[in-house]
Amino acid sequence: MISTSSENETESDYIISLESDEEYETMSSDNEERHDSDISEEKLFVDEVLAKDKLPSYDGDFAPYFQNLTTTALFSKSISISLKKTLSTLKDSKMAYQLSISNIIWNVLNNPSLLKEMYFGAGVDSKTKSEYWHGTLWAESPLFGQEQLMISGKIYQCGDFVYYYDNERKLGRLRAILLNEENQQYRLRIQKVLDYSDLPGTFKGELRQNCFLSREVWLQDELFLTITTSQISKKIAADTLRITEILYKHHTHWCIRNVTFSYQHPSKYISIRQPPSPTIPVYKLFLDIYYDDFGTFRNVYHSLGGVYVQFGNMPTRQRKLLKNHFVLRFVPFGSNFNEFMLPFISEMKEFEQGKLMEVNGQDA
Repeated sequence: MISTSSENETESDYIISLESDEEYETMSSDNEERHDSDISEEKLFVDEVLAKDKLPSYDGDFAPYFQNLTTTALFSKSISISLKKTLSTLKDSKMAYQLSISNIIWNVLNNPSLLKEMYFGAGVDSKTKSEYWHGTLWAESPLFGQEQLMISGKIYQCGDFVYYYDNERKLGRLRAILLNEENQQYRLRIQKVLDYSDLPGTFKGELRQNCFLSREVWLQDELFLTITTSQISKKIAADTLRITEILYKHHTHWCIRNVTFSYQHPSKYISIRQPPSPTIPVYKLFLDIYYDDFGTFRNVYHSLGGVYVQFGNMPTRQRKLLKNHFVLRFVPFGSNFNEFMLPFISEMKEFEQGKLMEVNGQDA
């Protein structure tokens, strides 16, 4: 991978850097002589055959299947080509080459200059929403944010039903565990839960009253509250409450609908496997994948669409840098994109279950 360097960057920030323009002045004869010597050195380097004992070892998992280090880092897969999008003389399949997302992640995490810029903590309660960890998805999903917190000797998890104090004791659901950006103290995002007496009069009746007597309550879909940990009273066992409906406002009018049509909290369908040791560091990665599908121009039939990956754990100023746009693969023109992405999806499913990897000399 070739990337340009920016100010105050060190050589460890990238694999190969482009030399500065100052070294390529061509106006003086001295520079011309230096240029000639560079060419001769380059020829010597290219033409000279290195002995096998001088080559670095690549006795890894893929060594029996690849001939050298370059092909070891690449994976290839035959992809079907649509004959409707290509020349009739072309074959119906083509080899597509892709980089392993595992290798990209390993190189990023083992780069100290990048790792120190990355964020792996809880969602942040911020007035200015400028980073991924300021958003709802990061805060609520166990894949990115903090899924549990110890309060007064008891563990509270996202999705738990709790009693909290807001002038009086109320019932709510813990949506997210946040860090306050100003004082770095924990804050809790709470969704209101209503009992029968809190329902608007139009929704009261004998049927819902009997449901309430059977421990049924109602979720309220509106702006959530943000409280401190000191406002928490106690946790309620999940099997003691039942929710089948959610209350919401539409054009200033209260409406009610089945809870199955409501937003499902990520804690309900995402499970996190605990690390093999409680002392092992855990890195939760937010990967942003995008496909740059270049359109063909006139008689150019062999265009490539690049698939790139960015790390949402990096701040915005780092994600804007070209060197932090990592090329994952190029999609051959006319190929099936879904088929092309299958190897990547397979790798990502492994990471979702947790994957042991060496980071800075220790298991993580």
